[in-house]
Amino acid sequence: MTPEAMTVRKFLNDVEETEFESDYFSLFEFDQQGTLSYETSYRLLRVALLLLNSGDFHLEALGYRIVLRYANATRDYKPLYDIALAKDLIPVSMFIEEHYPAQRAQEDFSSLLSRAHMESFRLEDIYLTGGQKDMINFYSENRNSVAIIAPTSYGKSEMFISRLSKGGYDRACILVPTKALLAQTLKRLIAAEVQDLDYRLISHPDMYTENTGKMICVLTQERLLRLLKKSDDILFDLVVIDEAHNLFESTDRAMLLAYVILILSNRNPDVSLSFCSPFVADISNLNLKHAGYVLDSMAIQESVKSEQFFIIENKAAEGTLQYYDQFWNALVELGSVPGLNDAGLVFRYSGRKNIVYLNKPRDIEDVALNMAAELDNENGVPADLEEIVEAVSDLFHEDYSLLRCIREGIVYHHGAMPDLVRLYVEYIFSSFEEFRYIIATSTLLEGVNLPAEKMFILSNMKGPRNLTPAQFRNLVGRVCRFSEIFSPQQGNLELLEPEIYLVNGAYTRSGANLETFLRSTAKATKTVKDDVSNTLIKPDDGLSPEEQEILGQKLEYLENIEPHTVNAENIRYATTPIGMCCYRNCITEFDIFDNEEAIATALAQYNDRPSIDNADDLLTAVDDVFLDSVTFTDRQQHEYRAFLRLAEPSARRFYAMFLTWRQRGSSYKFMIRSFLRYWESIDDPVIYVGTRWGERKRTDADRAPAYTNISEKTSAERVNIAIKRIKEEQDFVDNTLLRYVEVLHDMDLLEHDFYQRIKYGTSNVTLICLLKNGFSIDLARVIISDKYADLVGVDVDSDEVTVSAAIEDAMVRNGENKVLIFEVRFHINA
Repeated sequence: MTPEAMTVRKFLNDVEETEFESDYFSLFEFDQQGTLSYETSYRLLRVALLLLNSGDFHLEALGYRIVLRYANATRDYKPLYDIALAKDLIPVSMFIEEHYPAQRAQEDFSSLLSRAHMESFRLEDIYLTGGQKDMINFYSENRNSVAIIAPTSYGKSEMFISRLSKGGYDRACILVPTKALLAQTLKRLIAAEVQDLDYRLISHPDMYTENTGKMICVLTQERLLRLLKKSDDILFDLVVIDEAHNLFESTDRAMLLAYVILILSNRNPDVSLSFCSPFVADISNLNLKHAGYVLDSMAIQESVKSEQFFIIENKAAEGTLQYYDQFWNALVELGSVPGLNDAGLVFRYSGRKNIVYLNKPRDIEDVALNMAAELDNENGVPADLEEIVEAVSDLFHEDYSLLRCIREGIVYHHGAMPDLVRLYVEYIFSSFEEFRYIIATSTLLEGVNLPAEKMFILSNMKGPRNLTPAQFRNLVGRVCRFSEIFSPQQGNLELLEPEIYLVNGAYTRSGANLETFLRSTAKATKTVKDDVSNTLIKPDDGLSPEEQEILGQKLEYLENIEPHTVNAENIRYATTPIGMCCYRNCITEFDIFDNEEAIATALAQYNDRPSIDNADDLLTAVDDVFLDSVTFTDRQQHEYRAFLRLAEPSARRFYAMFLTWRQRGSSYKFMIRSFLRYWESIDDPVIYVGTRWGERKRTDADRAPAYTNISEKTSAERVNIAIKRIKEEQDFVDNTLLRYVEVLHDMDLLEHDFYQRIKYGTSNVTLICLLKNGFSIDLARVIISDKYADLVGVDVDSDEVTVSAAIEDAMVRNGENKVLIFEVRFHINA
């Protein structure tokens, strides 16, 4: 068989049950056998060279895997050095040059030429792969709209920030999928000193004023849409869409993302759109209907890392360990494992830094606390960790379960945690060697960068379904990032072979088959197709009648948000002021056309009343104007049941209390204590906690458990339920209730000072300016004191804040809370 004729399937069929197959798998048993003969090594490397020159990407990846595994198993890095140099995997060859000098080429003209070649891949203090260099060159030379598909950790974000740091754009925007990435991206922009180019950094729509000149926005799609509706003439020159594959979904957030892209391209047909993703199979799937952009594209296909997958069956008294090879698509039995719980298995196979993935936040905290209990540090807690515990405890509560984990070098990370705590968790895990374990949900899929060398997947699901091949590959790409592999201090070429453990244990769905799952997600030659359900992308001839109807509704909705964005027939437009206002504020819980007349009639009863100036009257108005007058479909009643609870007097009383705390800018610590007192005062101990934390149903009609009996909980358990409830209630207020508040405000029903306090938690214009600029209320109150007057400048007219770099040292000297000192680093800009 000639190399040109080879494919992975043909090759594996030809070598099946041959000496080579035995040689190959002996590489992965080397540590157990303790020997690898010269003859075996020779045969393996000879075949690897053949594969590396086959012209087939997957066969080349297999050849590289053989050389990489041989090098790490034998510590003979000469073959890997040569292959890395030939394939322009320059970080690998440079690492060998620097850390294994005895194995590099002899000093001669050829070696000097090789080093000169490697130096051509240098970018400041790092070395690029050939794929990274091509990606950067493509982007730096291209001012058109582009799609860049490159693996996780390839430096896509840094590349976009580098372009912005060179100027050339008056108004640019980086669209990120989560609020967690806002602070991370802003910090990178500040580090790149873009503010020195007279850019205003904006992370919230309220930071924008009519006098804002050059700006770089870092926003989620919800915040960007609010900004676009704040001013009809905002145009952008460059827009970066991070994690662009999120467009493929049919969720409300995916639709919002599509809407803002369509609005941006309609307002400025010359806008340069940059879509980036670690996985998009077909670039044409990034083309939205009614959008005028044409995409140039680059997809990087390059093997640098080669994962090792293991399955641990842990549902029986004695477990088993299996190795899965993604090229052979086969399992190899490695023997039994001791009868340990899932936490014990993580400890047994863990590395220096480890990510543990689970699907549910409830399971996250359960595993974290079980691991902490097993460690139970008998030698005492290191001083650094005690200081962290003290800082978090000071802002929240001494019974916060996260603190029990921190003392043992464990942290957890999920969406029901306060935003500042999640950011702080990422920081301490990355910065302190004592933290070896982070237990996390799919929040990690959205670009969170953490140092880790091993991953343990205790549940192979995301939401109600298995992880898709794209989600799984994105998840495992989070371990062994280039910055860790090639770190001058702690770098290690063994990290080029990340170990991924899938555990079939207590948190895996009953009947789950991890072998089948790996064959469908990790197989090297599997073609990953885009799973597109967004009707704004799917071809019209591929839409079902139901999808055609949904598409019409989406186009109609967009046209009412931003008229003349799409060219579609039979578009209806809202005819009442409140109907138009509902569209401007993205009301989605009911059909606006079918209900706008009824809403307008309900609103009319408020025409002669005094302006609303308290939370009780506000919630009564929401009930009167919307809930009482709107007809909700069965689907809407189920999907938006959290909002519909406001029709119940008990729910309105609760949210009136919660909004009163919000008006005062109450701290987490105050709200936790208030929740505990509230629960002691109520007659019915069965409280709503949502489906993520629910343990029981209230009625037979409930589809899922969403309640718990608070009287059955210990004092510490109540504290942790309170922390979760506060975060989720804040999200409900910010993401749902405030949209209705904005509608009532736009209809002139709210007293202005009350509106400010509901929205910001204060009517103090200086504090509001700081909050608009992304400061937490706790930090804002600290830094406006007289002791920081020379270090913080607040211009309330332009809503601009300047923070001196000297403030961090000043806060340390003054003994401020360490979490707040951490937070202020994101705001230093002078």
